Amino acid sequence: MPVGATRDAIDFMTSGTLTKWTGLGGSDDVFFYGVGGAAGSLYYEPYAQMGFRRLDLLNFIPVVSDYVRFSALGRAGRPFSGAAFHQVATHSYLGQASIGIGNYRRSDCAIPVELEIGLTVDSGLFVDHRGNSLEERFVTAALRISVVTIETWNDLINQKDYGPTFGARVTLDVLPLYERFVGSH
Repeated sequence: MPVGATRDAIDFMTSGTLTKWTGLGGSDDVFFYGVGGAAGSLYYEPYAQMGFRRLDLLNFIPVVSDYVRFSALGRAGRPFSGAAFHQVATHSYLGQASIGIGNYRRSDCAIPVELEIGLTVDSGLFVDHRGNSLEERFVTAALRISVVTIETWNDLINQKDYGPTFGARVTLDVLPLYERFVGSH
């Protein structure tokens, strides 16, 4: 879609990832790698990714390490055009870093709570008139309470936007619910 053009259609996207979690040097399973893809009416993209989730980098500070964790993700992909976006970048690189504050050393009866803020840099899905990808940056925030996550992101950090460009999602982690249900029978 050209810049400034609008689209009169209902669009959708779906995505999935196969991820392997692993420990390193006696750590918990906080490191991951995997492959995945996104597909829909907008565009298609297979990708590979790796990183770490809720890594305790401050374990030498007793009280702080109970409540602060760090996460990072690196992703490389190959976008393909879809019904909405006919011209997309020939490659995609994404890096994300975040810091989480939560009750990580909670007892079994405490409800897990986490607030996470982060920064994402993306090589860009969209291209300029020469076909070069247009890099984008996003700030992110997520609130997790038990199995529910409310997450939002905004590209205001680019300082080139004149309107509210943001995304949001609410997710439900069904695995803990399944484990509770199976464990109770």
